[in-house]
Amino acid sequence: MKSRIIGKEFCDLTRFLQLSPAKINIYRLLFMKPMTITSLERNTKLSERMVRGHIRDMLRKGFVERNPVIENNRLAYVYRAVSPLRALDMIEDIAKNAEKLRKEYRHQILKGTNESINKSRWAMKKL
Repeated sequence: MKSRIIGKEFCDLTRFLQLSPAKINIYRLLFMKPMTITSLERNTKLSERMVRGHIRDMLRKGFVERNPVIENNRLAYVYRAVSPLRALDMIEDIAKNAEKLRKEYRHQILKGTNESINKSRWAMKKL
């Protein structure tokens, strides 16, 4: 029961992060079983180019990991989804950093506003 709740919350967060339905589907497939690009292409009915683009973006965001394997005497990569709890931790870290940046920018804006008010007061005194 608890894993279902985590799964639902994770899907809600992925929607909040504006992950497309195709990326959510790829994440679910990779969470169930590690796969290659070719396997994902077959299971999602997306083109190889689309799958590669989605995987590249998910790798960059940290939702997917890549492991090299030798398949038919060739190097291939097997992709797997990180656990929903790890993804939630990453999202929490992103939110904390965003809040820190918001506070810094707010402080800079207020400081800049106060400086411009002081400058205009000084200009008014000169008149």
